[in-house]
Amino acid sequence: MTDGIEAATRLYRAGRLAEATDACRAVLALEPGRFDALNLLGAALFSTGQDGAAREALRDAVRIAPGHAAALTNLCIVLQHRREWPAAARALRTLAAVQPESATVCSRLGMVSQETGDLDGSVRFLLRATRLDPGMAVQWYNLGLIRMLAGDVAAASQDLRRAIAIAPEGAVACVQLGETLLRFGRVDEAAGVFHRALRLDPAASEAANGLARCGRYRAAAMAAPAPAAGSKAGLAVRGAF
Repeated sequence: MTDGIEAATRLYRAGRLAEATDACRAVLALEPGRFDALNLLGAALFSTGQDGAAREALRDAVRIAPGHAAALTNLCIVLQHRREWPAAARALRTLAAVQPESATVCSRLGMVSQETGDLDGSVRFLLRATRLDPGMAVQWYNLGLIRMLAGDVAAASQDLRRAIAIAPEGAVACVQLGETLLRFGRVDEAAGVFHRALRLDPAASEAANGLARCGRYRAAAMAAPAPAAGSKAGLAVRGAF
């Protein structure tokens, strides 16, 4: 049935998804254990919004061929789409064993680990992703976000600066860097970063909100009473401001 799976593949690549699905099922009716047909069936079903049926087809494919990278990748995509985080994490770990040098797999493992509440594991996987592919801005950006969640604001600031250095046109990374700088109390520097984000994307509402907060912080600091002799000047803010 090599001709059958080749025909199904051509139909899938041509965007004729219903016909590709039927062709895969015709192959599987004759050869129920064809993992390549199950993999293609899963991909076609997912492309038509049938993610539950896609998951089952891809799980069958992975059971038959546990080390098949394409089937594992497709299964991971479906599980992440369905927000089945523990199952996605297990599938991604299996894929990482098959493709240990894949920065993309490590990056996705990092983000899925965050969804399961494992921030330490998330940081570990994302750090590995940055070592495997240090030129990808998204790896540094994601690492910065997770480190912010973990409370490591200083490291988050460095990661976001790396992301901006690699992709200086990224307004979203600038907004996040501005947020980290505000947490440090570096209001003027944060305002400069928010201004840059607005130059890159004038519609960036979070950057405009950040600038407004900088203005409120400055006004509050100016209105605060002078510190007592020998004490350090500063302003504590509790809650949203």
